[in-house]
Amino acid sequence: MDPDVYGEQRYKDGLEYAKTATLYDQQGHYSAALTFYSEAAEALHQACQMAPFFSPILPRVEEYSKRAQEIRRYLMKRSENPVKHESTDRDKHIMHQLEYLMEVGMLFDEEKRYKEAEKTYTSAIDMALKAQKIFANDDDKSKLKRLALQALERLEDIKKLRESVPQKTKDSFKLDLPDPPKGVPKLDSDDEEDEQEEKKDKRVKK
Repeated sequence: MDPDVYGEQRYKDGLEYAKTATLYDQQGHYSAALTFYSEAAEALHQACQMAPFFSPILPRVEEYSKRAQEIRRYLMKRSENPVKHESTDRDKHIMHQLEYLMEVGMLFDEEKRYKEAEKTYTSAIDMALKAQKIFANDDDKSKLKRLALQALERLEDIKKLRESVPQKTKDSFKLDLPDPPKGVPKLDSDDEEDEQEEKKDKRVKK
């Protein structure tokens, strides 16, 4: 594949990942934000390597990498120092985040944005597995297991779906641009000639 074409594709992927990461970040869904910041930084770095004209975005890429590191440190610190007397509120917060991840994953799924859906379902499974180790309530643990299995099943379905799709050709990667108008556009000089012809026809008729 042409390096510039591949670079543009990776830029588009990185842009979508970055938008999703910042959305999760703003809403406090840090595990998902970490995943998408990391993916965005990787994709955009590749874009700059393959297509140097993307190099002006490197400072922003570094911001994504730095934010991912900050979130990673925060999540590690929180897992190492759980606050026992706030366990109930913590569990509710984690469950809320997990349910939100599943909703977003299903939304991506319905819109056939399978890359984003896979990343979101993977984040949901990771969160559910970690929560299993710290949750005490059996009902909550059962719900975690059910949500994780649901996400895993969708990942398997998406994998089968993507494997069944034929390899895309170069032309199939075109963006969904609007179709141009049909016919040959007329130049101003052509319009003037048409107007003169119409006047001549009217004179002949008279």
